[in-house]
Amino acid sequence: MLLTTVADDAVKVYEAFTYAEGESADQFDVVMRKFEDYCTPVRNVVYERFLFWQHAQTTGETIDQYVTRQRHLAQNCDFQEEDNMIRDHIVFACQDVRLKERLT
Repeated sequence: MLLTTVADDAVKVYEAFTYAEGESADQFDVVMRKFEDYCTPVRNVVYERFLFWQHAQTTGETIDQYVTRQRHLAQNCDFQEEDNMIRDHIVFACQDVRLKERLT
């Protein structure tokens, strides 16, 4: 049923799937997982970290807004110690000198 409702491009993708031992094109969950794997974009961690480190606090942006944006950017960076990286970046890039002193 699935293949009758999808576009021709999806059928071509389906036809190119390969299956491991024990998997089959007749298993709906296997086919759906393969479509999810195919459609999920590959993340470039180096580029995500570049974006994180390039992000600076803008004029008029509160520290809360800045930290929120940093947390959002850090989610894609696969940092081992995400909170420490956010804190360090705030110390390096924050425009509030008193806050920098408090964090160091």
